Amino acid sequence: MRLPEKPEDMQRQDNRHTVMAKLLYPDLSDSKYMHSVWNAMDLLETKVALRLQNRWYRPKPNIEVPPADVVLRDGTVSPQDRDFHHYAEMSSYGQIVRDLIQTNWEIARKCRDDSQVVAGVIKEAQLSVFAPVLNWFASKIASQKTGQLVSWPMQSMNLVPDQVILTLLLTAGRRKADPWARTCVVLRPFHAVTNYGLFYSQEITPSERILADYKRAKTAPPEELDQEKRWFWEAYFRPQSDPYVKMLDNVFYANFFLGAVPRSGTGEKLPRFEFVAPAPTKEEGEDPWPNVQPLLSRLIGAVRQNGFEVSDEHSMFKSELRIDVLPSLLIRVHETVKLWAADLLNRVQEYVGYQLSRAVNNRKFRGVKVRPFTKSELELLYSQLKQERELQAGFPNPSKKMLDE
Repeated sequence: MRLPEKPEDMQRQDNRHTVMAKLLYPDLSDSKYMHSVWNAMDLLETKVALRLQNRWYRPKPNIEVPPADVVLRDGTVSPQDRDFHHYAEMSSYGQIVRDLIQTNWEIARKCRDDSQVVAGVIKEAQLSVFAPVLNWFASKIASQKTGQLVSWPMQSMNLVPDQVILTLLLTAGRRKADPWARTCVVLRPFHAVTNYGLFYSQEITPSERILADYKRAKTAPPEELDQEKRWFWEAYFRPQSDPYVKMLDNVFYANFFLGAVPRSGTGEKLPRFEFVAPAPTKEEGEDPWPNVQPLLSRLIGAVRQNGFEVSDEHSMFKSELRIDVLPSLLIRVHETVKLWAADLLNRVQEYVGYQLSRAVNNRKFRGVKVRPFTKSELELLYSQLKQERELQAGFPNPSKKMLDE
C-alpha cells in the first residue's frame, strides 16, 4: 500500500485515513485526534492483513500473488479501539473505529471460511493470565515446606507479568536441538477486550444488551434520545449483520507462549503469540476447540518454517538498544521498513529545508505562510535541518563548515 501522491488520491477508498493531518479533522478534540491517529495506523495494518488473505498483484512486474495461508503481524491482532460507545460515535473518530471493526470482522470471516491464520507477535505482553496460576501452584508447594522451595512471596509475585515467568520456565535447561514447548492456549472472546468485559453477565450477553438498546432507541420518544445517537441506531446499525455484534458472537482471540530458543542470559523475553480464532462465543454453545486446533497447528508450522532470530535494532529511531527474539520474517520486514522510514525522513527534511530556504532568502515570503515564526527563527530552524542532513551525509564537522561559510 502506498501513501496518496495527489490530494485527490486521498478520497479513494484504499487511501482513507492514510493522511491524518489535524486540519482534515476539525471536529475532533486534541485527545480524540491523537487516539484517531493510532486507530488509523492500526486500520492500515489491518487492511494490509486482509489484502494478503486475498489474491493481489504487483504492478511492476505484473505478478499475481496467491492468498497467504498465514499472516504474521508485529503486535496484537485485536482492534486498537473496540469500545461500543466509540463505535457508535458519529464524528470522524467513530468513523475510523467503524472501519476498523468492519475490517477485523472481514478478517475473522476469512479465517473461518478459508482456514487462514492471522496472528500477532507481541514483544511486550501486558496481559497477566498464566503468571497468577503458576504463582498459585508455587505458593501451594511452598506451604508444604518440602524441597528447596520453602517460601513464596505471593503478593509480590502476582505483580510479575506472564512474559517474565514464562520466558524463565519455557527456556530453563533448553538446548538448541530440544523439542519446542508451549503453554496451553487461552481463549478470550471479543467482549473480553471491550468495555463489556467490565460488567459481563451470563444472563444477558453483550450482543443481547446492544440489541436491547437498539429496540429501546427505536421506540423512544424523540425528546428522550440525542439526535446523533438516534441517527446511529436508525441509519448505521444493522441488527442482523452489524460487524460489532458479529464480532461479539463469533470471535475469540487465542494466545500462548512458545519455548523455541534456549536461555542465553542476556535478558531476552519470549513473545506472546495471538491469533484470530473464529468460533461461537456463547458459553452454552458449541465447543470452540475443534475450530481453534487446526489454526494453531498451521501457525506453529509457519513459525517453524520461518525460524527465530535475535533482533537488536527493534527500537526504530530510539537510542536505547533492545534484544528481541522474533520470527525471522518479522525481523526482515522491520529492517526493510526502517530503511524506508529513514529515507522518507530525509526526503521530508530536504523538502522542508528547501521551502524554508526560499522563505529565508525572500523578504516577501512568497509561497510560504509560516506562523508564528519570525525570520530569525526560520533561519535557525533551517540551519539546524541543514546541519542534520550534512551530519548524515558524512561531513566531519558540519558546524565548523557552516561557520567558515
